Amino acid sequence: MNSGKMLNRRCGSHRPPSFTRIVSHFTMRVNRTVKAIAAVCAAALVVCWITFLARLYREDPMLFISRVAYDWHDPRFAAFHRLYARIHVGMNRNELQQVIERVYPANGRRKPPRFHVDKPTEIILFMENGGCEGIILALAKGCCESRGRFARRCNLQRSKKF
Repeated sequence: MNSGKMLNRRCGSHRPPSFTRIVSHFTMRVNRTVKAIAAVCAAALVVCWITFLARLYREDPMLFISRVAYDWHDPRFAAFHRLYARIHVGMNRNELQQVIERVYPANGRRKPPRFHVDKPTEIILFMENGGCEGIILALAKGCCESRGRFARRCNLQRSKKF
């Protein structure tokens, strides 16, 4: 009996594939393709994230450590780091004030940084949480000619409302 079945298959008298078999085959191919695309996207995301972190570390190692240590769980630091990133050389006082108002809106949850020093030649901004981090801006002719940031150790107590 078995030889008859084998003979029929060799002669080309096979049944056409059923609809469910076609759909099943198509679904398996799509699943493999989707998994491959997801793996490539995940790898690209990891490469981009590592590149971003390396660039941050090269720019300012202390800022990188502060962002890694505080940014992810304390939005006060995240807002202050956004402010630092948006300040650039060549800004005047009005542009600086506009950037502060954009990062710290008047009706927002965070208090804007306080001006510790506000002279025609320099501005020093401190975070609103007791001055753990600061931004130093050197001014010439009313425009920012250099920027810097510093951090000092402080005992932060996490409050319930950030």
